[in-house]
Amino acid sequence: RKRMRRAGRLVCVTGRSNRRCYSQSSTFVSSRDKPVSFVGMPYSFGQPKGGVEKAPQAMFKRNIIKYVKEIDQDREITREVNYQDVNPPSSGKYVSGLDTDNHPKAKNSLKVGLINKEISDVVHSESNKNNFVVNLGGDHSLAVGTITGLLRTYPNLQVVWVDAHADINTPVSSPSGNIHGMPVSILMQLQESLNIPGFEWIQSQNITLLKSERLVYIGLRDVDINEKKILKQHNFKAFDMKKVDQLGIVNVIQSTIQHLKNNNKSGSPTPIHLSFDIDALDPIYCSATGTAVNGGLTLREGRLICESLAELRKETDGLELVSMDMMEVNPDLSDAKGQE
Repeated sequence: RKRMRRAGRLVCVTGRSNRRCYSQSSTFVSSRDKPVSFVGMPYSFGQPKGGVEKAPQAMFKRNIIKYVKEIDQDREITREVNYQDVNPPSSGKYVSGLDTDNHPKAKNSLKVGLINKEISDVVHSESNKNNFVVNLGGDHSLAVGTITGLLRTYPNLQVVWVDAHADINTPVSSPSGNIHGMPVSILMQLQESLNIPGFEWIQSQNITLLKSERLVYIGLRDVDINEKKILKQHNFKAFDMKKVDQLGIVNVIQSTIQHLKNNNKSGSPTPIHLSFDIDALDPIYCSATGTAVNGGLTLREGRLICESLAELRKETDGLELVSMDMMEVNPDLSDAKGQE
């Protein structure tokens, strides 16, 4: 078996009164697959409940790499971590913790936007090495960083968004002002999501914008009225839980894959990103989240989505899964058994 060692890294950003680390990265290589980078993103500023920032460390502590190795016995895994400090994002308001320049209807926009820029740079760097990138959140606002980073590497990226929520509110439409409900509108740069303080870098760097036809939703069941209007206006492909129940998860997955294939006009392989919010699962299977909604996917259905996308091969399917987010896990909102 081929075995390679790569150093990971933990990049830390120093705020007003504490030191937060946003990227814990470790890579491994198997005899048949590309290297994999784990990127930890311990941030919770996109929503009000504390604890979600603890998820990356909790997953490493619970031996996520060991579980990956048990799934694939052919995989050789090593984990070496070193530490590297970087300067905080270049905003005096961010460093001081002042909120005076935040968007009035998008809470903590400076912090969330500047953190996402840092994450975008890391994910771009890791994906540009042809690594498979596993991003561990943190709240779902961080998908702005992960997906823009991937779009910089793969401008023809397509996304499968597994979630109880559409996360496509704008600052104007959002009932709460929490940015973890806005990442898709920011990635698309919808009119009301343009020029949010902290996110100006998306336009200044000319990053490819996400188009509605290149995203498929699975698992929706808690969608705001204004979000429904946006979904209809932009003709999204969306499988809510009613559709999952009616069609069955296998047919939903097959339809999703066919939609992705139909978008591949160039004939060259299309990279796929899976953004998985843990609240897509029914709370029976995972209560450790701040955004739980009853009537969700079973654990087996959630795993089948992941497994089916992982089995795609660019040589035969014209599609290749290149990265994954795991978002909104909150260890503080479950007992010890639930955390395990």
